[in-house]
Amino acid sequence: MLTNYPNISIRQLEGVLGFSRQAYYQYWQRQTGQVSYDADILLLVKKVRQDHPRIGGRKLYSMLEEEFLERGIKMGRDGFFDLLAAN
Repeated sequence: MLTNYPNISIRQLEGVLGFSRQAYYQYWQRQTGQVSYDADILLLVKKVRQDHPRIGGRKLYSMLEEEFLERGIKMGRDGFFDLLAAN
């Protein structure tokens, strides 16, 4: 939004859209973090699928769940399925 309208400040957006500056920055911080997590997850999926090309999503998730925890990635099963479907 700010890239399309560089003359508008976040304070002005607060009143128009009904969210705080804190909410705005938290949203963008989550989005940028999620993009890097998604790339890491897809890389792990590619590695497993090289050896097991026809493995199902649930088994794949259970195999990678421990790796997610080690890397500090918070991703549930449904979010994992959504990511696989999108890619």
